[in-house]
Amino acid sequence: MKVFKSTIIRKMSLFLLCSIFLLSFNSITYASDMSVRDTRITLDDIIDELTGEDLANVYLEIKNEKDFNQLTLDQKNEYVIEKIIQNYLNPNKIVPMGLRLSKYLPESYNDLNDEEKRLVKRYPLEAITYYYASKEAFSETDKVFGGNYTDDASDAFRHTYWNAILVNYFYVDQIEGNGSRPSMKYAVTATERWTTAHEYDSYGLPKRMDLSNNKLGRDIGARYAPSKLSVISNAVYRAIRNGEAVMIENNRLVPTRI
Repeated sequence: MKVFKSTIIRKMSLFLLCSIFLLSFNSITYASDMSVRDTRITLDDIIDELTGEDLANVYLEIKNEKDFNQLTLDQKNEYVIEKIIQNYLNPNKIVPMGLRLSKYLPESYNDLNDEEKRLVKRYPLEAITYYYASKEAFSETDKVFGGNYTDDASDAFRHTYWNAILVNYFYVDQIEGNGSRPSMKYAVTATERWTTAHEYDSYGLPKRMDLSNNKLGRDIGARYAPSKLSVISNAVYRAIRNGEAVMIENNRLVPTRI
């Protein structure tokens, strides 16, 4: 009970501090005033309590803000940080139904491991895309296989599709930015650092399986991006059906079968 009360008091204190600062952020036109950010509140203060859902919901909030893409990369990252803090500290924040991730993400995906926490602080803009893609991967796997299982073809599909759409998202995000020339190398590299970080605490055959399927997904993503997600899903399904991915059977890695 003492721990619970302490957490509530801590959240309320941080919320009051953050609210004072955020009053000046009535719209995305705040960009020119970012230098006055309250340095007393940082991602470090809340990183251990953030979830994948918290981060993905920020992606959903800002992806249709037309002025967002006019910001520089540094401004985008700063804006994402402020949104993460604002949403976390706002106890009355209501996430619309359909935007929540809990129905798709188990704890192993919704909770951040130490390597993911490090990356969130370094690449906040990438982080919100990464966790949103996690939700999409679970949702699509559920649609294609009727569920999300472990070590089987559905598991292989989920990881392959996840990496493929991440490459697609990271590539398309560059196109929708400030007119910069999109880099496929960046899209693949960013995807690899995040999905490899997800395996930070895993080991043995499951880790080997996931890393192998992750690589296949990045290859598919690089081949098809930019593309519709349905096109990528079909390409990944063909790869799973043709045995290009791997699953675990009788304690060894074998080609996938459907």
